[in-house]
Amino acid sequence: MVSTRKLAESIPGGEAVQFLPDVWRYVAATGWAASTLDELLKTGTPAAVKAVFVHGNDTSPDEAAQDGQELFRQLQLGASPALEMQCIVWSWPTAPVSARVRQTAQANAQRTNLEGYLLACFLERIGPESPVSVAGYCSGARIVTGGLHVLGGGALEGRRLTRASAPPPRAIHATLLAPALDNDWLASGGPHERACSQVSRMAITVNPDDAVLRFYPFLWGRKGAPAMGATGVADLARLGPDQSKVKQLNVAASIERSHGWKYYSGSPEIIALLRHEMLQLPVDVARLPAAAPRR
Repeated sequence: MVSTRKLAESIPGGEAVQFLPDVWRYVAATGWAASTLDELLKTGTPAAVKAVFVHGNDTSPDEAAQDGQELFRQLQLGASPALEMQCIVWSWPTAPVSARVRQTAQANAQRTNLEGYLLACFLERIGPESPVSVAGYCSGARIVTGGLHVLGGGALEGRRLTRASAPPPRAIHATLLAPALDNDWLASGGPHERACSQVSRMAITVNPDDAVLRFYPFLWGRKGAPAMGATGVADLARLGPDQSKVKQLNVAASIERSHGWKYYSGSPEIIALLRHEMLQLPVDVARLPAAAPRR
């Protein structure tokens, strides 16, 4: 588990931030033990799949650990014993839900800019030869696309990776579950326009019936853009050649009007999708209908 919770909850945009996360390693016999980032990165072979899960809003440190453990337990049930993988939970500080739900959502959305930069710092430390999968739920999906954007040479709130040369090509599998970001952010000129340049595949779940994401356009006022998790990508053609990497899946039949993580982690269809995308295992994803974006 990689945790950024010790960093200040509010850091002005553009201010330099060192990537110094807390890291824990899960030991079956005794539980979580303190570790280091160097130890995490040196564990396993370059061929090991590094599967990263980024949770959503209203998640405590204990819940992040428990949800991550349960998710990866389910993923491992469908994996070959010969498959070498590292399962990594990205634990970030989310504002607790209060009576002012909108202000809570705004605070969490603002934090995702810093988290996206920090996630990029982490992904850059992983050798480009290693297979990497990143999945994010709700605001966690916003962190994933932000991190991929920075990894591809972009910036968030003025922060970008310092490199002497162009970023190396990557072949990351990304999965966005109920993504709480504007449905046009991946397009050219959007805040996360370089995200797709870093992936070989990007699977996006879409649920037009989601009772929470329907309020996303009102996050910062009236007439905001719809959430990608409610409509899909606004116009796939605006992604240019990268549109072929994107697979949109309508999960309304499985999730219905629900939004909470427990509904996604409890869906056999979603777990099958994650086994395919995060562990790069064969699965008949065609059984889930493609989502037609709604305007």
